[in-house]
Amino acid sequence: MKHKAIIFDLDGTLLDTLPDIYKSVNIALGSIGYPLVDYDIVKGGINRGSRHLIKSVVPQSVQSDEAAIDNTLQAYTQAYAEHYNDSTKPYAGIYDVLCRLKEHGFRLAVISNKPHRFVCELIKAHFGSIFDVVIGQGEFPAKPDPQAPIAAAERMGVLPQDTFIVGDSDVDMATAGAAGMTSIGVCWGYRSEGELISAGADYIAKSAQELYNIVTGAF
Repeated sequence: MKHKAIIFDLDGTLLDTLPDIYKSVNIALGSIGYPLVDYDIVKGGINRGSRHLIKSVVPQSVQSDEAAIDNTLQAYTQAYAEHYNDSTKPYAGIYDVLCRLKEHGFRLAVISNKPHRFVCELIKAHFGSIFDVVIGQGEFPAKPDPQAPIAAAERMGVLPQDTFIVGDSDVDMATAGAAGMTSIGVCWGYRSEGELISAGADYIAKSAQELYNIVTGAF
C-alpha cells in the first residue's frame, strides 16, 4: 500500500537551527561561569532534547550534578527564548517540497524533542499552517520512544505502516523502527550518511528533491 503520511523531525531536517542553539548554549554557559564550547560539541549534542544537550556541553565535573544541570538548562531556555529565530532558516528546497507533497495528498506532521512552544513558533514562522500535526517535547516521551509518532499517525487518520519518518539522526531512525514506520535519513543535517545507514535508514535522501522522489515513488 502506498504511504499516506510523512512525519518530519525539525532540527537538522526542516530547519537549520544550530546557529541559534549554539549562541544560546554559550550565553547560558558564560552566564554561569562555565567554559564556552565550540560548534561541533553543540552539534553533537542535538537530537535528544534540551537536557541531553546541556549535559553534553557543561564541564565533566558537573555532568552528574542534576541541580547544576537544572540551573544551566534554565539559563539556556531563557537565552533560547530570546534568540531561537535569529538565524534559523529552512534548508534549501524544503518549503517547496512540502507544498508539493501536500498537493500530492500526503498528510504532514512534525515531531521534535525540542520544547513544544519553540516547535510551534518556528513552524508557524517558517511554514505557516502546512502541517496537520505538530508535537514537541512535553505531551509524550521523547524520541526514540514511539508514542508520539503513533499518536500523530492516529491523528492524521493513517496506519503506522503507511507512514514515513524523515530525520537527520540515529534517533529518528530508531523512532521509525520502534513505531513500525519507514525511515528516510536526510544528509543535509547534523549527522553523516554513514551514521544514518548504520542506524538502519530504509532510504537516504541527499537533497529535498531526492526526498520528494523517494516518498512519491515508494510503496
